[in-house]
Amino acid sequence: MKARIHPAAPVALVWNFTPETSGWPALAAGLELRQVGSAEAGVNVGRLCGIPGSSDAALLLHLEPDAYPPALILYGLTEPALDRLLAALRGSGVHLPLKAVVTPTNQKWPLCELLAELTAERQALENPGS
Repeated sequence: MKARIHPAAPVALVWNFTPETSGWPALAAGLELRQVGSAEAGVNVGRLCGIPGSSDAALLLHLEPDAYPPALILYGLTEPALDRLLAALRGSGVHLPLKAVVTPTNQKWPLCELLAELTAERQALENPGS
């Protein structure tokens, strides 16, 4: 008998975006929502998403809650589910400037590193050539 690896349930890590923020219901459709804060900034993204085998290692650091703009980090969605979610977000006017899908590479990064990378990419897109 072959062992089966069951992927973690689809999850959305949400940084700097609270349930009181407009549009939260659009995020809740079919996802496990996990608010992450400054205390978890040094934890690996894979660990935060519940990916089996993710490292328990974490950096000891603390970020101010507004250190980065609101972010949505998604794991385990199918392409059609991702398309539906993004359409729902656009339709409800939710403003999440940073968005990412967890990859085999970034799942090993601490949350703070992913947020920094997303912020740098966004700035490069908004200010090309600078």
